[in-house]
Amino acid sequence: MNLLTTLTKEINAIPKAVNANSPFLLTITGIIGIGVTVYSAVKQTPLAIDSMDNEIIKRYEDHEIDDMDCCYGTNQEDIKERFDILGPKNIVKTCWKCYIPTVLFGGLTIASFISSYKISTKRLTTMTVAYELTRNMYENYRRNIIKESGVKKDIAARNNMAQEKANDISDETLLALPEGQNICLDLFTGNVFYSTREKILEGVNHIKDKFLSGEQDVSLNEFYDEIDANHIGVGDNLGFTPESNIDILFGSVLRGSTPILTIDYYAAPRFDYRNLM
Repeated sequence: MNLLTTLTKEINAIPKAVNANSPFLLTITGIIGIGVTVYSAVKQTPLAIDSMDNEIIKRYEDHEIDDMDCCYGTNQEDIKERFDILGPKNIVKTCWKCYIPTVLFGGLTIASFISSYKISTKRLTTMTVAYELTRNMYENYRRNIIKESGVKKDIAARNNMAQEKANDISDETLLALPEGQNICLDLFTGNVFYSTREKILEGVNHIKDKFLSGEQDVSLNEFYDEIDANHIGVGDNLGFTPESNIDILFGSVLRGSTPILTIDYYAAPRFDYRNLM
C-alpha cells in the first residue's frame, strides 16, 4: 500500500514538474528540432534530385528537351542544369512532397521556440506584477513604521531582519574572508559578497555619474559589478533609473564574532525599470 501511494504521488507530480519546466523543455525541443530539421533536409535532398531527374527524363521522352545528360551527373554544373531545365516553379511542384518531413520538423521547432518565449514572457509579467506589489507594500510598511513609531523603530526592524539573514551566512563564507575586505549582505536580495564600504560608495557614485552622463537605466547586476558582488538570477531584470535613483543604507550586525556590513536601498530596484523612461 505504501509503495502504491508513493508511486501514485510520483506519477501525479510529473505533470506539475513538466509544467514548471516547460520553457526549458520547449527550448531543448527547439534545439533538437534544429538538428533534426537539418538532418531531414540533407536526407531528403537526394530524393528531391531523383524526382527532378524523373521529370527531366519524362520531358526527354516526350521530346520536350533534347538532352538529359545532367541526370547522370552530381557535380555543381549538372545540378545547375537541372534547375535551368525545370525552372523554380516546376522544381517546387516536383520536389515539395520530398520535404514534407523537413517542413513539419521545422514548424515544430519554430513552435517550440515561440511557445517557450510566450510562457517565459507570461511568467515574467506575472512575476513583475507580484514583485511590484510586494515592493510597494514593503515601502508603505516602512513609511508607516516611521510615521507611527519613528525612525528608531524602522532601524530596529531592519536590524532584526538583518540579523536573521546574517545568521544564515555559512561558516565557509566566514573562513574565506579575504584580508582587507568585509562580508557584505544585501538585505533586499540576500546576496552575500566580499567588498568594502568605500568600494560600495564608489560604485554608487559611479552609477550616479552614468545617470548624469545620459544613461537611462542600470541593472542591479551592473551595480553588483561595480561593488565586486556576484550576479543573481533576477539581477538583469531589476534595476534603477535616474528617477528611482540609487542610495544605500548601511548597517552592521554580527555573525558570531564576525561583523557583517549590510546594505539596503532607500528605493528598492524595480522590475519595470527599463519601461520607466
